[in-house]
Amino acid sequence: MLEEINYLVEWPTALCGGFEESYLALPDAAIITPMKDHQRYFPLVDQDGKLLPMFLTVRNGSDHSIEVVRLVMNVIACTS
Repeated sequence: MLEEINYLVEWPTALCGGFEESYLALPDAAIITPMKDHQRYFPLVDQDGKLLPMFLTVRNGSDHSIEVVRLVMNVIACTS
C-alpha cells in the first residue's frame, strides 16, 4: 500500500488520526480492512502488535484546507 500511495501523491502530507477506543472490541480485521482497502489508512499497532485506536494517512498537498481533511478522516468512526 505504501508504494501505491507513493505514486498517488505529488506533495505528501502525513496525518495522524484516531477513533474511539471502544471500537477495539471488534475483531481487528473489521477495523483494519476498511482502513486499508477503502480509505488507504495505515493502522497503528503497539510494540506487541496490538491494534491502537490510531492510524496514519497521507494526503496530497500542504496544510491548506486541513480542516476539510479532518472532517473526512472522521469517516473511520462512522463506518466501523
